[in-house]
Amino acid sequence: MRTLYRGTGFPAESPLQLPDAHLWDRSEASCDRGQRGKLHGTGRRLSSGYRQSPGSIHAEQRRRQYHQPVASLLNDKVYAIPMIFVIGWRGEPGSTTNPHIYQGEVTLKLLEDMGIRYFVIGKDTTEEEVSAAMQEFRKELDRGEDVAFVIRKGALSYEEKVEYRNDNPMIREEIIRHIVQASGEDPIVSTTGKASRELFEIREHNGQSHKYDFLTVGSMGHSSSIALGWQYRSPDEGMVRGR
Repeated sequence: MRTLYRGTGFPAESPLQLPDAHLWDRSEASCDRGQRGKLHGTGRRLSSGYRQSPGSIHAEQRRRQYHQPVASLLNDKVYAIPMIFVIGWRGEPGSTTNPHIYQGEVTLKLLEDMGIRYFVIGKDTTEEEVSAAMQEFRKELDRGEDVAFVIRKGALSYEEKVEYRNDNPMIREEIIRHIVQASGEDPIVSTTGKASRELFEIREHNGQSHKYDFLTVGSMGHSSSIALGWQYRSPDEGMVRGR
């Protein structure tokens, strides 16, 4: 039997939070719990390595930025690594999500330009329609091509409560609070998502200005590169980078 699933990627706060919880909760032999990429782009690299196992097809959860590895690594003209992308359609036309509005406008066009066949899942999509689409996708996968399911906001649901836990003695918000206390007037570059939100909230709670903070709301969260560029420009300034 071919192993169909190994869930990687960076679902964060996208429409893919629910399937991410579902994958985490499952432990069947035919569905590997998998690894979560810590940065956008990591998932494709994990996927490519995992694909080298005999008889496997990789499914990766994606919010965005799948085009570069597809064009230079996965494409059937390169290594022909078949991939099932599950893409949360952030910024889809009609939404007001920032900073993903333009990204949402071009999501389907990017897939078309790269020759990736896709199926859009919305609130009214039935399981039978998804199964039929998957059956059609098998033709592309057998040829070493990639396919995609594009998920509209609110299209998926999962009733079970999943508890994420680890043995780390400190939580992210507590660490950020210590960094704020120690950084003084040194600039802080925080990564996209909850880390930037928590930094903002801590400043508000402390009655402090936000003028020393750069909240990376997009750009795949590459805060380390932003901080490095900032440091090159102002070498005498201290710099704190929050991933």
